[in-house]
Amino acid sequence: MDKWDLELGLALPSNSPCAGSNDDMEEEEVTHPTLCLLPLTPGHSWRKKRHRMYVKVKMEGVGIARKVDLTMHHSFHTLNHALLHMFGKPPHQFSNSYRLLFQDQQGHWLLAKDVPWRTFLNSAQRLKLLRTTTTIVRN
Repeated sequence: MDKWDLELGLALPSNSPCAGSNDDMEEEEVTHPTLCLLPLTPGHSWRKKRHRMYVKVKMEGVGIARKVDLTMHHSFHTLNHALLHMFGKPPHQFSNSYRLLFQDQQGHWLLAKDVPWRTFLNSAQRLKLLRTTTTIVRN
């Protein structure tokens, strides 16, 4: 059994069969299995973060706010479903008891379904779930 010499480094050693070009590989016959290490750089696509849009969500009557990634949803329906699940409320309770509001870039609170979905995504800074019996006071 042959003993292998392994080197730990960022680049392949110059005498490695993997370091040469394809022409070198054809001329040289490898008699033992080789281990070709590729450096991991921050530019690999699997390491890149995709654009995420986290916003804070507060629900009336719940002391802890949560964050939700708006890019994971494609409509108000899927967002509402995720918020219900996140706060542990039954699905039928949302449409009857709660309204989803969002704060835009100017600081105004608006009903979420009053604007198109894309406009909502571009302008939502924070979300709030209010009971329908709560009076909404505008600043």
